[in-house]
Amino acid sequence: MKLSAHITGNQSGFTLLEVLIAMSIFSVVGITTFALLKNTLSTRRITEQHISAKSAKQQFLNTLNHDFANAVLFAGIGFNGSADKVDFASRMDNDTTGQNLVHVLYKLDTDSNANTDQLVRLLSNFRKDVRRETIYSGIANLKFEYLQRQKKKMIWLPCFNKSDELPAAVRLQINNDAGTGEEYYFPVMQ
Repeated sequence: MKLSAHITGNQSGFTLLEVLIAMSIFSVVGITTFALLKNTLSTRRITEQHISAKSAKQQFLNTLNHDFANAVLFAGIGFNGSADKVDFASRMDNDTTGQNLVHVLYKLDTDSNANTDQLVRLLSNFRKDVRRETIYSGIANLKFEYLQRQKKKMIWLPCFNKSDELPAAVRLQINNDAGTGEEYYFPVMQ
């Protein structure tokens, strides 16, 4: 028995060469699309990290600015500051009645898990209820300085320990673990 193929002129189909060319084109388009998508997702992740870091830094600056701007002298708690820590009384939520006063302490502390230093904020409501917040991590070193009025001039002091006077401003210099330095100024409202 003999098999024979009979092809008529109206049958259609793809040749092997046409199929291979189509597969090659789809492969190139697929690989290009995948690479573009991967690059887009990577860029989005990096952008979100930068935005998160900037947001955390802005929150850090807002917190310090609020606390220093609302510093008050209260019940024997003066303004006590050294190069690596500062403590004082501060009004919360711009309170003028004195009911929402807190004792604020900023100090450099070591994070044993990350083997790095961090700036912590301790808040006490004068009943010894303490809330601890890490507000800046990855610090190599920091230094507080205090602007004081002396007669007709202003000078920066490495420490400020007074029970009857607030400094005019606080300067914070931070060197982070990445080796970059930053300097911030916070006015103290009188």
